[in-house]
Amino acid sequence: MKPYNDVQSRHIGSGTQIWQYTVVLPEATIGRNCNINAHCFVENDVRLGDRVTVKCGVYLWDGIEIQDDVFIGPNTTFINDLFPRSKNHGKSIPRTLLGKGCSIGANSTVLAGVTVGRYAMVGAASLVSGDVPPFALVYGSPARVRGYVCKCGAKLPDTWACGDCSREYFLSPRGVLQDKADMKRLAGKHVSLRLVEIDDAEFIVGLRNNERSRRFLSETSTSVEAQRRWISAYKLREAQGEEFYYVIELPDGRPVGLIRIYDLTPEFFSGGSWIIEAGHPHHIAVETVVLLYDLCFDQLGYRQVLLQVVKENRSVIKFHQRFGAVLDREDEGHVYLINTLETMAGPRRKFKELLGLN
Repeated sequence: MKPYNDVQSRHIGSGTQIWQYTVVLPEATIGRNCNINAHCFVENDVRLGDRVTVKCGVYLWDGIEIQDDVFIGPNTTFINDLFPRSKNHGKSIPRTLLGKGCSIGANSTVLAGVTVGRYAMVGAASLVSGDVPPFALVYGSPARVRGYVCKCGAKLPDTWACGDCSREYFLSPRGVLQDKADMKRLAGKHVSLRLVEIDDAEFIVGLRNNERSRRFLSETSTSVEAQRRWISAYKLREAQGEEFYYVIELPDGRPVGLIRIYDLTPEFFSGGSWIIEAGHPHHIAVETVVLLYDLCFDQLGYRQVLLQVVKENRSVIKFHQRFGAVLDREDEGHVYLINTLETMAGPRRKFKELLGLN
């Protein structure tokens, strides 16, 4: 820490620099390798991720959450009360979220309750009065979408292929731009999810026809060649962004399970085909679901998921309910659960803390 600042918080990650004439209150949380410039203020109910840059003259008020790799330009103004009165304490404060990798231009104003999407870019002196889609380029007063930008910062052409770094993007059924590379592997701490390939056919057949697994899954052929043909057809749906089928892997690359998202519509997605080999610790299942929810809610922009579970599979039903899922309906053989961005926000945060994923 630099001289002439007042840093009261003990929740500050290694490698973070806080410059002169900056105040950080006791309950604020700041991640690793951040750079908070001079003449800034960070209130108690503020969370910063890792590698965040806050330029001079920025005041972060209660209710602001800033994810990893965010850039906040000089003299950006944040509002956390849309109808302020002096000495009017105890009001509910809207949450403001700056998504991973986004940039806020100098002298911009961000109103309370706004979400700025992942890797979005806000032009200088803009008024952000509504949510900003991921990768969107917005500017003006009020700020409006003027195009889209790559992770590298270059403006994207209509082909969604970056001319500077060659990244390729696609639009999800929700109309949210997505980096194709982000879909290939979802890396966690104890497990990773990678997209299924034709060479996984033998593993899939063996796992889905295991006596323990078959009780709660639709019937699968025991033919490895038939499974290869199914995967070949699936890869066409994957290329269109209609379905994503993942192998669950341990850090050493050993496959231990499967999970799939399908029926992607503008309103919701469905999750299923979830199997994990017997004998693995419970946190493997928990982290698998956390990674999938991060993908669907944070990256693809969904707000709800429909889960179909065989009635007899009580342990999986209870598992999803621990994540905030509620009963929607049931038929003769299945229970249908709904989970939303709002209902699972608290449980997801809790499980991430328990697993050390924050």
